[in-house]
Amino acid sequence: MDQSSWNADTRGVSETLGYIFLVMIIVAGAGLIVYLGGGTMELVRNDATASQAEAALVNLNSALIEVSHSPSQTQIEHALGINPHAGGTLTAMDGGHMKVELAKGGGGTTSWEQSLNKIKFEGSDTEFLYQTGAVFELQPDEEVVSPPAIHIFDGGNTGDTLSVTAIGVTSDSRIGRNTYISHASGSPTRGRPRVLDNGDTITITVSNIDHPDIWKDALEQSLLGHSEEYDGELEDNGVTRLNCGSDYCEAEIDAGDADLRLLHVTEANLKLQNP
Repeated sequence: MDQSSWNADTRGVSETLGYIFLVMIIVAGAGLIVYLGGGTMELVRNDATASQAEAALVNLNSALIEVSHSPSQTQIEHALGINPHAGGTLTAMDGGHMKVELAKGGGGTTSWEQSLNKIKFEGSDTEFLYQTGAVFELQPDEEVVSPPAIHIFDGGNTGDTLSVTAIGVTSDSRIGRNTYISHASGSPTRGRPRVLDNGDTITITVSNIDHPDIWKDALEQSLLGHSEEYDGELEDNGVTRLNCGSDYCEAEIDAGDADLRLLHVTEANLKLQNP
């Protein structure tokens, strides 16, 4: 066999093998892109669902507080901003109780109590919880999205006001994309603001709860007025005790040390009803 014939034959074999290897590389690369891209798209979908669920519960909280402080005949239609049945489930569940107790330094106590219940969003890799103004992310991380409806308002030279809104929520078994929010029965209980004196103590207790650790963080945020932790600052703000057990958290505030002059407690039983 002459040299030119041998070169032509070997070149033909090499070109054929080259085409085969090229096709194999293209197919393998396409498969890898599909595999990685599919995983990336799944992460994007999960992040979008989590973001929508978080925003939906924060906006729902605003609507619930609005109705809580409105007359008994108030009813509003609220759009959740997410289809709760497409990317997860949104359900109302039993559980949770709040008690606010005012102990006067001169003697005598007054207490307010409210069953809370809760609303939970559960997706494939995400979980959020709403309870009396608080929104918690439970999965993939545990953190406070929004603290409970416990606020200290600056009153300047006249002293501050401690406002507590205890919201009980009931609902249809399945919460739809649009829902009506109204008072379940009667009008909200909004007593006159109580005047506080030096020596008065306010105790806020949330019990029958599933996540006391995150509730502790939430109470710290409400009573400190910001979302960061500072060692020792709770005592500086008049919080003499903040204890949590397996299913409860309890905070005690010294009115004098906290410069509180008014206590305003609102109790509301609300219902969510599908149109």
